[in-house]
Amino acid sequence: MSMRLCTDLTPAAWITHDPAPWNRLTTLGPSGLPAYARLLFLPDPTHPGQSENDAPARDDGRSETDLLRTALTHLTSHTTTPQECYFLLWDGWDLHPSPTRTPTRTLTGRAPRPPAAPAQGPTRPTDDPEHLRPPVGAQPGVSPGARRPTTGAPLVSLPERDYHLFRGTVDDLGDWGPDLPAAPSGWAPDPAFFWPADHAWCITRDVDPHYATIAAGNAAITALLHDPQLDVVPTDPSQPQPYYW
Repeated sequence: MSMRLCTDLTPAAWITHDPAPWNRLTTLGPSGLPAYARLLFLPDPTHPGQSENDAPARDDGRSETDLLRTALTHLTSHTTTPQECYFLLWDGWDLHPSPTRTPTRTLTGRAPRPPAAPAQGPTRPTDDPEHLRPPVGAQPGVSPGARRPTTGAPLVSLPERDYHLFRGTVDDLGDWGPDLPAAPSGWAPDPAFFWPADHAWCITRDVDPHYATIAAGNAAITALLHDPQLDVVPTDPSQPQPYYW
């Protein structure tokens, strides 16, 4: 199977009605779950103002999508609705899904995270979505998303983010299905939010942080923390989180 674009946005109401500030919500996920942890794609910075260029690179060849799939091997057993899951695609990728589109190929997989540009130096190219950085004055680690005209299904809106809502199964991560046209490179983003219909857990992956946040029950978080294939750290969502410049 693969995901399909939703025109009914009701399943995302628990996200849009969450009382948390938008920058907390988009990086740490919905409020009220029993436990939170961060799945690190890079180690946390060791000092303020550290650039991603100074972080040790992953040497195991696994992409961020691969790491998320490994996390799902634990989370799948902690939901009663693995066959009904919802995914939010950030509209800032400018991919314009449509429920009536029939593309010749679909987006699957995610390219490995590229190395960060130097903290000081030439401007990053703007045609590669992975090179998007926050404008001057933005909160560190959070990049406000520009709102764009789109076609097709309605958007799920937060104060500084718009999203397309997809429905699929827990196994559909990385396969956005026929409603999303393929980028010329074949590259596909990971979902910004991903949760089962019973709200047993939620994975949140914003554009800038070097981690995804997993909110779930205590047993699920404990399983993730003890997986030697993953770099997972417990997180208090009421506290500031580490970030790279």
